[in-house]
Amino acid sequence: MNIVSIPLSELKRPERNVRIHPEKQIKEMMRSLDKFQQTRALVVDENYTVLVGNGILTAMERMGYQAADCHIVTALSEAEKKKLMLADNQIQRLGIDDAEAFDAIIAELGKDIDVPGYDEELLRLLNTDAETADDMFSGYGIVADEHLEQFAQASEKYSRQEEAFAASAEQYVPNGPGNPLQRPSEPIHSVGQVSHGVETAVAETTMESISAPTPLQRRFLICPKCGEKIWL
Repeated sequence: MNIVSIPLSELKRPERNVRIHPEKQIKEMMRSLDKFQQTRALVVDENYTVLVGNGILTAMERMGYQAADCHIVTALSEAEKKKLMLADNQIQRLGIDDAEAFDAIIAELGKDIDVPGYDEELLRLLNTDAETADDMFSGYGIVADEHLEQFAQASEKYSRQEEAFAASAEQYVPNGPGNPLQRPSEPIHSVGQVSHGVETAVAETTMESISAPTPLQRRFLICPKCGEKIWL
């Protein structure tokens, strides 16, 4: 493998990069570089265009690195270079974590769980023994005494409102008398309407002559199957 140190100023970005590197990822890469230095070489072509490792390059630039270890690949066609970029990104996604091995390693680390790429609070929770976890969660879901009375008063208030609402409601019987959806039929007039050769006059209609809609009323149906009220 042809690994050489190349100044960052001589490295070039590809015209299109397959992977987008969010700010959070770049910061975690910087944490990794700070702890372990550069652990993988960038992959560049004979023109020093970076095919693999553009995120690491960004992190190194921010941290003031002057050069990076690079693996130079040559004799690749433009199509093969694009395929290499695609393959490297996709193959990384195919791996899965071994949960048992992960838990064992976290347990071996003990309290030293500052690991780039992972949330330290999450690792601390995963590394917590059963007794400590019980203590941590024992207070969850417990309501403070000063709030209990407020909850009780609110519950009583809403209960009274529901009772008043139900008491003032009336039963609605579909297709029966008092159906709120039924309205008296009204003749429809049009300008220039002719009936038996006689032109009828059309009354002028203004916005003021249109009556406001009837306010909605508290109504309910009785379910024919279960007998419960269905509020409209």
